[in-house]
Amino acid sequence: MSRGILLQYCNNRRCSMNPSRSPYRQLLWILPLTVAGAVIALLLYVILTPGLSLDYEGTLLMGGAVLLAILIAGTFFIRTRETGLQKQRAGALLMGGLLMGYALVLLIFLFFGGVRRYGGNGGWATPLALRANFIPFHTIGSYLSAWANDTINQNIVVENLLGNLFLFAPVGAALPCLFHRQRRFWIFLFTMLAILLLVEGVQLFTGTGSCDVDDVILNLAGALLAYGMVAIPPVKRLLQKCYLAQP
Repeated sequence: MSRGILLQYCNNRRCSMNPSRSPYRQLLWILPLTVAGAVIALLLYVILTPGLSLDYEGTLLMGGAVLLAILIAGTFFIRTRETGLQKQRAGALLMGGLLMGYALVLLIFLFFGGVRRYGGNGGWATPLALRANFIPFHTIGSYLSAWANDTINQNIVVENLLGNLFLFAPVGAALPCLFHRQRRFWIFLFTMLAILLLVEGVQLFTGTGSCDVDDVILNLAGALLAYGMVAIPPVKRLLQKCYLAQP
């Protein structure tokens, strides 16, 4: 057997014994990714079909299933990569997939009967004074005052204030992990403000929810908290070790 043939045989043998190239290992990330795609297709079918709708719990459950499936698929996909550079690129794909999946859940919540739609007929049938607030801390102060006077269910206050605080926190964590420029504070701040103002503006002019400057304040505060968390050196090193943040 010639030297060239022997080297080719050895290379093929190593490839066949490499578990990262096993077709069975590939299925470990292909199957959950297929599940995520199927759930997303079902979500889109429900929200785009007249007469069908999802309640808060249903949207949360299906959205959680999508994110979990993407996380499982991405984790196994990273494990099947061989070099550090390939793992970093796979980690970026995973973080991007999680961000896109969460963005889909946010769109459903905010524009398709989600967390900020008011009762009654909603939309343009609701007076502007009831679906818009341009006075900073007015809504927050009203909730806290009603809570202090025991004139409102405490769960409503917690859901609205803490819900808005953490609603965009995953976005605040993902952006600096995905994009180096987003690690600059002022660029990140401008990006988040642009996103939040766009959301509030669309809700105001389409009548799909309330437009409240306090929502922007709470959403931005949560995003900044997440931004600060991923910038902490031990957290940053852990994310990089898991290939979820670029070095």
